[in-house]
Amino acid sequence: METLFLNSCPICEKVYTQEHSYYRHVKYCHRAQAKRKGRPRSCFPCSRAKARCTFANPCARCEKRGLECTYIQPSQDAERSQQQQLLAINDGHNLTAIVSSTVATSNRLSRVSHLPMGQPGLAFSSIDEGLLAPFNNITEIRKLKGVAAPLQSTPTNNNNNQQLSFESQSQQNHSAENTIYQQIASRDFAHLSYHNPTLKRAATLIVHTLYAFPQMMLRRQTFPPFIHPHWHKSCLPEKLASCMSISQLFAARTPETRVFLWRTINLEEQRFRDEVTTLSAREIQPAVQAMIVYMIMAIIDQDSETPQRGARMLETVEILSSRFRDLMGGYSQTEQAEPSSTWEDWVFAESRRRVACLWFIISCVISIDADIPCSGCGALSDLPVMSNKTLWEARSCEEWKVEKAFYDVSGPVVTLGELVQVRKNPSDPLSAQKLQSWEAGTDRMAVLLNIATDFVWAQMF
Repeated sequence: METLFLNSCPICEKVYTQEHSYYRHVKYCHRAQAKRKGRPRSCFPCSRAKARCTFANPCARCEKRGLECTYIQPSQDAERSQQQQLLAINDGHNLTAIVSSTVATSNRLSRVSHLPMGQPGLAFSSIDEGLLAPFNNITEIRKLKGVAAPLQSTPTNNNNNQQLSFESQSQQNHSAENTIYQQIASRDFAHLSYHNPTLKRAATLIVHTLYAFPQMMLRRQTFPPFIHPHWHKSCLPEKLASCMSISQLFAARTPETRVFLWRTINLEEQRFRDEVTTLSAREIQPAVQAMIVYMIMAIIDQDSETPQRGARMLETVEILSSRFRDLMGGYSQTEQAEPSSTWEDWVFAESRRRVACLWFIISCVISIDADIPCSGCGALSDLPVMSNKTLWEARSCEEWKVEKAFYDVSGPVVTLGELVQVRKNPSDPLSAQKLQSWEAGTDRMAVLLNIATDFVWAQMF
């Protein structure tokens, strides 16, 4: 099976998918790094505003404006790791990393290393009740073994024994008035850190793709792969149209307009909360999609208010999701379990499947550890996965019907557990056929899901 080159610069961590570009950049970055030795770094507020910093503590600009003056300093472990990587370059070691879509890659992925203690916001907590709180309510996965227990991030004598265990946990009712977000841990919306080089590069690739979603919201033709352009309608749902306008503000934001941007997002979020009891299920769906875009904006544009803002956003998604479950009796089902009779019904169902898969992908690279109670969840193996690219991108009802017929007879992969199994057993004829059908119809979302499954499921086999 054809492999994909994927490597990141050991100095600046920029990701490359072409080998010649990667080595050219590494040589440049290596030379530039030697020239940058001893150069002082601006404080975080000045760096973000691209303003001149006096390098004092506090600097003149922060003192004048009453800002919190903080300097980003790499940890000793990071410096030691960087020095080792530079030595590897000097010694001519091979830095090539190949990420393949075959199961062999999954089996080669080693354990996720823990971080040094005392670095809040970067501790690994890939699947726990808090992280999956919104996820639990936007997916109906209750049939197997209960809630996924967390992967431990504490050091152990045998890290290979770390694996996902499935244990039942008590269900809790969620109240819209519960303001847990005010007491949220400071690590929310921080990037999860991986010491394993392959996982680190894969996480960087996922994060860079997620960062592009607000930019993709600028045009209907380039919507993120979890939001349908709604070609079956003359105009977009109002909440998605508003999200497009806010995305334009985000793309053109400056330090002067940033306050207005987040005030607008906060007002839109509050509107969702105020209207949740009057919205139909088909009106809640675009609200959830818009909230995910706003959350990615918050992850990109972080400041001292990000923990509180992020926790409130998580709670808003939870409120919307709980209301959706009350109306529909569930969130996401496979097409085989609930066949769609019309194109519009299928878009509604497929959008839910893609939102659920996206949340799983985000949870692999971003710390979402809000202690928000969940009202019901189940095994990740039951999570319905998305349909293929041609079916999702159909521009007319006739085109959709043709692609739907081809898709139905192709023996598609329908759940996350099934995807893991076919990738685990590619030598089996039936698994090979399903895997070929899956790979032939992959879009950007499916590629991200392939990478995300390697993070978690590689620990189980």
